[in-house]
Amino acid sequence: MHCLGLTLITSLAISVIANPVDLEVRDGWAKVVSFSDDLCNSDQSTFEVTGSGAYRCIPVTNKRSIKVLQKRDCTIKTFSGSNCGGSHFTLPDGDLDCHSVLHASVEISCVASHNHDPQLNLIDSRLPCGAAASFSLPHNAVVVFHEPCHRRRARLHSSPPSACDALIHSSPNLKMIAINSRLRTILPLAALFALLLVLVRFHESIINLDSLYSLAKHTKTTPPSSSGKDNKQSLSSETPVYKPVPTYTSPPVIDPFPLLANTDSPPPSIPAHNVPRDDLHKDYGLDAQPPLFIGFTRQWPILLQCVVSYITAGWPASSIHVLENTGVQFANAQGKLSLQNQFYLNHTTLKRLGVNVIQAPALLSFSQMQNMFLHEAHKNNWPYYFYSHQDVLVFSFEDGKDDTHRPGDRTWEFYDEEEQNEIMNPPAAGQQGYRTIYENCLRDLDTTLKRKEKWGFRWYQYDHLTLVNRAAMDAIGGWDSLIPYYATDCDMNARLAMDGWTMKHRRAGIINDISTHLEDLSALYRIPGTIPKMVDPNPPPPPPPPPPAEKKPEDEQKGDKRDDDPAATTNATVVNEAEYFRAVVQTGLEMTNYKYRDSDHNRNSWQKSQHGGEGEPYYYDAAGFAEAFEVLVAAGRRVFELKWGRGGCDIAEGFGLKITDQWRVLPPEKKDR
Repeated sequence: MHCLGLTLITSLAISVIANPVDLEVRDGWAKVVSFSDDLCNSDQSTFEVTGSGAYRCIPVTNKRSIKVLQKRDCTIKTFSGSNCGGSHFTLPDGDLDCHSVLHASVEISCVASHNHDPQLNLIDSRLPCGAAASFSLPHNAVVVFHEPCHRRRARLHSSPPSACDALIHSSPNLKMIAINSRLRTILPLAALFALLLVLVRFHESIINLDSLYSLAKHTKTTPPSSSGKDNKQSLSSETPVYKPVPTYTSPPVIDPFPLLANTDSPPPSIPAHNVPRDDLHKDYGLDAQPPLFIGFTRQWPILLQCVVSYITAGWPASSIHVLENTGVQFANAQGKLSLQNQFYLNHTTLKRLGVNVIQAPALLSFSQMQNMFLHEAHKNNWPYYFYSHQDVLVFSFEDGKDDTHRPGDRTWEFYDEEEQNEIMNPPAAGQQGYRTIYENCLRDLDTTLKRKEKWGFRWYQYDHLTLVNRAAMDAIGGWDSLIPYYATDCDMNARLAMDGWTMKHRRAGIINDISTHLEDLSALYRIPGTIPKMVDPNPPPPPPPPPPAEKKPEDEQKGDKRDDDPAATTNATVVNEAEYFRAVVQTGLEMTNYKYRDSDHNRNSWQKSQHGGEGEPYYYDAAGFAEAFEVLVAAGRRVFELKWGRGGCDIAEGFGLKITDQWRVLPPEKKDR
């Protein structure tokens, strides 16, 4: 009786070539009763099967049990490793399944094949390459696997009629699925239908995305050409249309602390009355010193001014943590960016000031940055923490009572008249009971805890400086990362209010919301001879010069200084320390008024001041970054409206919304009538 000769070349097993097991059937159909590891242990092992002749075993390192059983026409089982459970594919008029027998097995049930050359597609790409295995099926059917590996497939070929002779090589890790030949027509049609469905949904998603922004310049498209000839032009022949070159760019920024930037000198001493006492937090019943987080993405001079103002006002440098949220990885830490790069941050200067720098793993939005503050609080077991924006300039009440209203101030909240009188009439520096802004914040935290309120935030000029209760953040699920910038604070405040957490506007010091910086930060250290003078890092374009004929002699004598020129600040000589402080505070007031000179339309102009750094690591076009930021802001506001069914920061007041109503409310105009 002759044997079907065939080769099953596949990528299914690595060890098969080195360790084959051959079983040659010499007579008709036979039943192998046992073919176990114990019997297949040498090249002399043989087996006698009634009516079938002898079987010989070739020694293998990785022994596998093989059974050949007679069932209907034939059934071939090969135990083939541990990764075959659950696989299934269909041969013409027959099935092949993997069963959990011993390690695992592959069973081929063969019935007469009436089809010629059907295609079986192998879809398990995890199977290794380079192995060979073969077996034959009766009634003209031969399975052959073809290389190369990146086109793994199987064909079922016809062969000369025979009894069920077989040559079997065990093949570990066999796992495959094939397709019934009768599905060949249906599956392409189903795939085409699925593709059309995906395209339709994708088109709808584009429409929905465009509707988020309501920004015409981001949704305009060029109409198709009416000329068929133009449509046939190749892409390589098209020329990009570039934006016009700006007619005005802001001047290069300066480092506002030349003493640290240009020398190896240590920072100057802060005023003696603002030096924080060691472990001051323990005087207010706090086991841990609450950290102050300051997030930074762009505009180094503004950040540096913020940090220095907190330190010179009495905030311990060791408790200040600057989060570098630039997305440039370690380029700043390695000194690879220049001052004109919008993401520039000087790690050396911050370390010399004694503050801590935290590295964000990637560029985060505002809400994501807030969640990273929360993460750091958990990691360091800080139950309470402060955060500040970088575009602020702060002072303690060194001159005592301060009645000046600043644009960022809100209506202060007090617990009783006695407290109001105490907070609004603080002692000046050098007087008994004088407290810095830092000590006032610790004191307010202690007061809040003693009142045992369910509290979330304490604001010291809205969120320009904020005290946070970590437990409240956990209770409502942190900041919504899908509302990246503006409106994310409205979402947070609304959820806190709906869940019963209080938020109050409290007073702890003088805080200025600014868009400019002092020309020399030595003024905050009261260095003699340093005149407090502000600089706009992104000044508005100068007005066009008047016609020469219209210029009057008296105008020439007055000069061309504009009313909004930030250089027009006081240059008066300071007589004593108290007057010096008043001059610095007055400059800070001028800075915040300058920021709000046109309502709040110029509040973020400082963010666009740096526009250099091309060719440096992680360079990003500054104008493009600013434009993308505005798109994300608009998208975040739209997400907020979809989440709550309406916009506005007052959604927790009078609309009947509950914290469980998120993403469940229709906009008013879409409610069923």
